[in-house]
Amino acid sequence: KVCLFAGGACTHGPGKIVDTDLSCHYRTHHDFEKNAGGAIQRFTKSALHFSELGSRLVISGNSCDLFACSLDQTGAAEMYSMMEQTGGTIVLSESFEHHVFRESLKRCFSRKEGSDDLEAALNVEIEVKCSKEVKVCGLIGPALGMGKDTGATSEVEIGEARTVRWKSGSCGRGTTFGIYFDIQMQHTDSKSEGQQQLQGAGRVFYTQFVTEYTHSLGQRSKRVVTVARRWAPPDSPEIARGFDEEAAAVLMARMAGARVEEGQEVVDTIRWLDRMLVSLCSRYGDCNENSSSHQFHLPQNFQRYPQLMYHLRRSQVLQVFNNSPDETVFFRLALKKESTRNSLLILQPRLLSYSFDSEGRPLPVPLDATSVLPDRILLLDTFFCILVHNGTTIAQWRREGYQDKEEYARFRQMLENPPRDAKAMASGRLPYPNIRECDQNGSQARFLLAKLNPSVTYASGGQVMGAEAIRTDDVSMETFLEHLGRLVAAHKK
Repeated sequence: KVCLFAGGACTHGPGKIVDTDLSCHYRTHHDFEKNAGGAIQRFTKSALHFSELGSRLVISGNSCDLFACSLDQTGAAEMYSMMEQTGGTIVLSESFEHHVFRESLKRCFSRKEGSDDLEAALNVEIEVKCSKEVKVCGLIGPALGMGKDTGATSEVEIGEARTVRWKSGSCGRGTTFGIYFDIQMQHTDSKSEGQQQLQGAGRVFYTQFVTEYTHSLGQRSKRVVTVARRWAPPDSPEIARGFDEEAAAVLMARMAGARVEEGQEVVDTIRWLDRMLVSLCSRYGDCNENSSSHQFHLPQNFQRYPQLMYHLRRSQVLQVFNNSPDETVFFRLALKKESTRNSLLILQPRLLSYSFDSEGRPLPVPLDATSVLPDRILLLDTFFCILVHNGTTIAQWRREGYQDKEEYARFRQMLENPPRDAKAMASGRLPYPNIRECDQNGSQARFLLAKLNPSVTYASGGQVMGAEAIRTDDVSMETFLEHLGRLVAAHKK
């Protein structure tokens, strides 16, 4: 493992991202949109240098972790491919004294319980073998393709394609790889297509994953996982019953991020996501054509998928507003390598509520503007940041010192629970999340408001049932689902 500690931007050599002349500014997302200027020329040259360096690191079995501790950009966007290919981690912090850096560095070298062996697997090689009816489209994750083509690769290329073998310098316990497949169906006669599909139903096909890695103590291990699945006719209910909406949302998010990185406009990527969503809902959803509201119903294991797509459209994985290029690659790299559970937090953060009605215990509440109330403490977990948000009434009572009085022991306990739960959530994560605490209407409350569904805005008449209005022009989830219903109804017709 190679660790790079950066306290500023590179100003010399092939990795230079900015000149020492103060009139030379850092590259921004506006520079990428214009695709011209000296900043883009430096970025292109520097990114190519680090990409070649990353390939050399992977081939030699090494990984690189970047600890960028600065109030300004340090060049993580240029080094992104090096960390992605080698399985490394990007940690962004304000300084080397910040708890994010200190805790992340500890977890980078965490060891197995009762052993000197690191938890991370080193020099990892993954190979996929599958039945002849299934072809490999590619892999999206922290790995580099090794160019091994055994005839099992598909014409459809996704991520690191045209290979069935990939290599990564390092993998943690929660590291995941998104491998995409293509079903090859060849029919000589269109009339006999249905008969051939029925004859194939019930047959078994196999997919095998061969993983080799080295322990930090030098031992080499190999794990082989073979998965068997049965073919089913195109209209079989088994297909719908086997749908995993959470895994599908994460895989679609990785594909969307990869499309943007390859140069596709964010608007075009969102349109592609919308088309895929409409197609899925049209096939597996039931639409009431006689209803004027165009309501449609999805099976139980499909119902959360449209909500995840709504939050993906607004997430920092696709939207770059108010983020630097370094921050954008920080978010995208985490999505590419984290587990399904953590990836879902990146797409749709978790929101917990603490109140006297719940006796100070955390209760899940909707990620909605109506959840912000004066007498409630909210705990927002976005994976990168854990925010404790105190309502106006709670903040006023705390400033007046009610928690120091014996007769208000319940209030003191309610104040102590969210910070303790926040530290418990952060334990084991790499990078370590930034834990913040703020009051309603405070400056840092923006981190919460930016993630909430804007069901209450300045355009909807201000506050509703005590909820806080969000000043935004984004459509609410209700409007999004209503419009989706119209498109599904039109698609079915």
